[in-house]
Amino acid sequence: MKIYVWLVLLLVISGCSKVSAPLSEYRVITDVDVVKMPNSKCSDKSLKISSAFSSDILASQDMSYIQNQNKEFIYTQSQWATTPNQAITAELLSTLRKAKIFKFIQNAQSRTVNDLTIETNIEYFMQHFEAKESYGRVQITFSLIDSKTSKIIDAKTFQTTIKAKTLDAKGGVEALNKGLGEILKDTVLWLNGVCK
Repeated sequence: MKIYVWLVLLLVISGCSKVSAPLSEYRVITDVDVVKMPNSKCSDKSLKISSAFSSDILASQDMSYIQNQNKEFIYTQSQWATTPNQAITAELLSTLRKAKIFKFIQNAQSRTVNDLTIETNIEYFMQHFEAKESYGRVQITFSLIDSKTSKIIDAKTFQTTIKAKTLDAKGGVEALNKGLGEILKDTVLWLNGVCK
């Protein structure tokens, strides 16, 4: 009788378990070919990159998309490996270090006192679907701030739209990454111009 009861309990418990398909994880990553600009007037200054400001959806691993301009959905089988706002901050840090515009570049967690701070506001980082096509839209505003006076030295908004090659999460990620790469290249040129 005990064996029978255990078998019934085992069947009930196993029947309640949920089998779900594995999630695909995507990364925000750029392959930015940056021209080094070591002769700028900022080459003796230190820069701190503050954590990016963004909407709540970009601070989570949920991967969302817009359909027909006004309906927002979340992919059920795809997600970000790292939250987009953290990943974009890391990509900015890596790109600016390659560019050599500043003497030192520190992340937001650094306890060092720096000459300048760059604030990042991710205003848009989303895949769109319209009719039979998809595209990634990226819009980011950067503000270069004097750390001593807290005054903005200069600010610039960059935006781009890249058509996706495929109508799925993978195509959207590729388009967003390409768009982010273009914006980071333009950011290097902008900062170099500010430091002339």
